[in-house]
Amino acid sequence: MMLNQRDRFFHWLSPIYDYLIRRPEVDRIKALLNLPPKGCLLDLGGGTGRVSQYLAAPESNVVVCDVNRSMLNQAKRKKGLLPLQADAAALPFPSESVDRILVVDALHHFLEPRRIADEMLRVLKPCGRILIEEQDVQRHFIKLVSMAEKAVGLHSSFLTSREISALFDPERYRLYFERGYFFTFRVLILRR
Repeated sequence: MMLNQRDRFFHWLSPIYDYLIRRPEVDRIKALLNLPPKGCLLDLGGGTGRVSQYLAAPESNVVVCDVNRSMLNQAKRKKGLLPLQADAAALPFPSESVDRILVVDALHHFLEPRRIADEMLRVLKPCGRILIEEQDVQRHFIKLVSMAEKAVGLHSSFLTSREISALFDPERYRLYFERGYFFTFRVLILRR
């Protein structure tokens, strides 16, 4: 199978990815998601499962969805995760079937964020939650990261918190924003 530039990059990076990226703010992410017992969490663009590995509970279903097989092979090694190779723009889930969706440091890799947002909203249950954590491209360091990712062929497109909020209809969803550590921000989307 022929790999594109992005797949080659993540194939090479997958064995060391968890060691290179900062540890997630697990307690804060857990509190914001508030995953119900026996709930289903979709870690979209979850790669190696580096964040969702801390969210897996004995009775919950934690699905790590990514297009890159090498990243998912790393997720398979982590207890409680269900790796799924799928396109975020065409999720293989019935409508209103997922309790929570987590997207950490991945939205900027999706080529069509509007389409991805629509697909997340399609599979999200009523009263469900979506938590998006992204790098703040308005910070100079992240502008450099963005340029570096483009230089290696990732075609990343970092969105501002305002651009992310525009993906969700305020009539149907409540949005909350907060700053994370380093250069991150979070958007919590609550389905009414």
